[in-house]
Amino acid sequence: MTLRRLHLIELMDLPFWPRSWRRFMTDYLSFVSDRADLFSCAVPLLTEALEQTGDRKIVDLCSGSGGPWGSVAGPLFETTRLETIELTDLHPRTATGLKAAQLRGFSGHCAPQRRLEVAGLRLRQGRAPLHPLSRANLRHFQTGRRSSGETGAAFGDRIRPVDESIDALHVPATRKGFRTIWNGFHHFAPSDATRMLADAVESGEGIAVFEIVERRIAPIVALLLLAPWIVLAVTPLLRPVSLSRFFWTYVIPVVPAAVAFESFVSLV
Repeated sequence: MTLRRLHLIELMDLPFWPRSWRRFMTDYLSFVSDRADLFSCAVPLLTEALEQTGDRKIVDLCSGSGGPWGSVAGPLFETTRLETIELTDLHPRTATGLKAAQLRGFSGHCAPQRRLEVAGLRLRQGRAPLHPLSRANLRHFQTGRRSSGETGAAFGDRIRPVDESIDALHVPATRKGFRTIWNGFHHFAPSDATRMLADAVESGEGIAVFEIVERRIAPIVALLLLAPWIVLAVTPLLRPVSLSRFFWTYVIPVVPAAVAFESFVSLV
């Protein structure tokens, strides 16, 4: 049974949430999205969008600790005219810290028969009605396994963290490029989500929104129960290694509990 969406407050969106806790949580989320290969099947859709717009730069919104670019960037750089990817966030990481955490890259591939639902939209100036961008929109995309000879790490100098705070609802005019947001759209209330799309339209930029959330009882319960244990299991693999990360994960398990709560709120 699919549940009706509820917009609840997420811990990482709270202004008083400690920066280090937010960093530990986004490190985990980016690591899992790469290792689980959640988004590489979006590459054909994003490739098509870049071909239509002619953009050579992507401005990634709500990047956190780097998002899925470790597995997605390589194929895009190889198959399109894309030159750079800028990583932006309201709470930005330093370039050094972000590179240590996430710009490591893994071979991009798609799990067989993975289904990904993507809504690609173009809005018109004024009242901005929604129109399909292309035949790839509002469809289920299925593809077989593919591999990339290069990984995100190989293109690390072309993936550039932006040190200044960037509000996804009001992207500065100086940040020109095709916009993406990976599994972050659900953080925004409907009115703010509309503002984000409208801001892209008013700036004359394309935007692609990718979400993998599924609002059904079984996935919600499973993720709520499993997420803390996954955090405990993968934390030794996260970079950079720090005593603070281990303390707030194993001694006082704030991070596992917070990730479980975030997972629940994201799915309801």
